Amino acid sequence: MIGRIVVLDDVPYQVAGVLAPGARLESGADLWLPLRDAVVGDVRPAL
Repeated sequence: MIGRIVVLDDVPYQVAGVLAPGARLESGADLWLPLRDAVVGDVRPAL
């Protein structure tokens, strides 16, 4: 599964990791998505 592409709402995402069967996140989330698209070379000053 790792490295495969999944499409959610017509947006492709690459799977970066998978939890063990039965593992639960404290947040209760079923999946995590990036907050924004990563851009190579995108360097912004820290706030």
